[in-house]
Amino acid sequence: DTYTAILTSPTPEVIEENSEPAGIWNFNEDDNVQDWEAQSVSQMSAIGGVLRLTAATTDPQMYMRNISLDATKYKVLKLRIKNYTKSKLAELFFATDTDSSLNAAKSFKITIEPNTDDFVEYEIDLNNASWKGTITQLRFDPVTAIGDMEIDYIMLCEE
Repeated sequence: DTYTAILTSPTPEVIEENSEPAGIWNFNEDDNVQDWEAQSVSQMSAIGGVLRLTAATTDPQMYMRNISLDATKYKVLKLRIKNYTKSKLAELFFATDTDSSLNAAKSFKITIEPNTDDFVEYEIDLNNASWKGTITQLRFDPVTAIGDMEIDYIMLCEE
């Protein structure tokens, strides 16, 4: 007698077929900005495994809208960026299913290195009384200066 066994492993939560797991944006596919939208940015493109941005003002913004991420699952945000500007600050805002506003009470300030030649990884502890429920939108303000930057990845992590 012969028997057939089918082994499967758990699959991560996926946004849509053939995409990264929810909460991970790697920009590894050219011309695929993975649904990020930009404001006050004169150029945004995914090429060579990075998201390249040119800030047209001192308040460029990137939006990830219409998401549904369980805040209790994600404790840390990791991002790896190369900042060609003089900016020393980035900021992450979020909206939830119970509060759709994007404001300072629901944000994290990130101190970044200015004028970098190499990528620098940053880890942000998502311990904030408002980081709860379902995260429905993210807004990332990558710099506070006019100029160029590159993002290798943005990842929401469990630890």
